[in-house]
Amino acid sequence: MNKQRDTNIEEINTFLALILLQGIVQKPELEMFWSTWPLLDTPYIRQVMTGQRFSSLLRCLHSVTNTLVSQDLRKAGKSFVKIKRAFDFLIDKFSAIYKPITADESSMLFMGRLATKQYIEAKTCKFDDSCVR
Repeated sequence: MNKQRDTNIEEINTFLALILLQGIVQKPELEMFWSTWPLLDTPYIRQVMTGQRFSSLLRCLHSVTNTLVSQDLRKAGKSFVKIKRAFDFLIDKFSAIYKPITADESSMLFMGRLATKQYIEAKTCKFDDSCVR
């Protein structure tokens, strides 16, 4: 911790991009992302940021002043309060982009056996086994 240096917005953006990438390329331990062993090799991550720098940013990154956090919150509540602004920002941005689609379960192919049939007049597939296969 004695050899710390200041960071900048580009490095924080790189750090956050690596965290998102680690959600896609999953490994059991954090250190494995910087491994040079051929079975675990992820060269792009090593080229972008060293493992030591990533660990120090992960350990030291702090987004809220502790004096702003209410002391009467439980421990779990205090932890979430510290990332709540960033969490709300990400949820807002992801919600604007992500538009889920839904599929009617009665129009999906089902090859199992059911003794009961359900008639729903408003559906395109009136019976649950009468859909196009």
